[in-house]
Amino acid sequence: METTFDMTGYNKFVTGLEHALFGTGQDGDMHLVCKVEARQLAMGISNALGPKTKEAGVKKLEKDIRKEFAPGPEQIFEQSKRKSRVFDTGITWLYAGPSFLVGVRDEDFQPNLGVDAMKQQFTAARSAGFTRGNAWSPLGQRGKQHVLRHNRTLVSRERFDALIKSMGGRIGRLRAMFAATARDLGQKRIPGWLLEQIDKVKADSTAIFRITGSGTNFAIEFGARAPGVASNPHIQKAIHGVIEERKHKLKEKMAKIIQGYTYDWNTGAVFKRNRGEQMMHELEANEEIYQSL
Repeated sequence: METTFDMTGYNKFVTGLEHALFGTGQDGDMHLVCKVEARQLAMGISNALGPKTKEAGVKKLEKDIRKEFAPGPEQIFEQSKRKSRVFDTGITWLYAGPSFLVGVRDEDFQPNLGVDAMKQQFTAARSAGFTRGNAWSPLGQRGKQHVLRHNRTLVSRERFDALIKSMGGRIGRLRAMFAATARDLGQKRIPGWLLEQIDKVKADSTAIFRITGSGTNFAIEFGARAPGVASNPHIQKAIHGVIEERKHKLKEKMAKIIQGYTYDWNTGAVFKRNRGEQMMHELEANEEIYQSL
């Protein structure tokens, strides 16, 4: 006894769903979902890494620089008064008032230190976690004067400002390495100051972005070639936080898209090729409204 099955309906279902999901190249609904989610994930990571504005970035940069450097005083003792036998001879005395006397370690008095050398010192200090501690260390009493040591490398005010200006030109680079992917995938709302950095990281290839394959082998790869991306715990926490958030949103989107396919099949035994696109536009619009509240 032979049994035969009519597979026409099943084949139509499988073929139609595959065509709707994957198309013939990179035009299927799953490719659209992948591109949209990659764009939102990349922009989400960029936002999470901060700063939100260039001004906030400059303020944070100066705060960090002051953990290692300080601009020297406008007026300083003449050379003959910078040394004293009363206190540690390894101190260069800088200025005083009726109730205070301020000095700095000899090796920390570097008014002519070059900007490149300052950058190297700052980078090393930041990598070590800024170990200097408090900016002021009490050394004792001299009559009515409190004797203090400024626990920073003192440089001229001009060189201090030059360091901020020089390093300020790199503010937002890490954000831009991820925002570059978002822009390439159609992100419209990107701050102007960040667009400038995106052009730079694209030019020097520190922003990673690749689309490979087609059909079911379609993939998007993006990232950043920058120190600390893989090792800095704060950066890792920010990135993984966004990934976790987007993971749940993607699950919700896919459930709604599948519901749309189910409706199409149940009402007409077809899968509409633009079902996923329609659903993604609706979901994106809802998400933008929510984020703007």
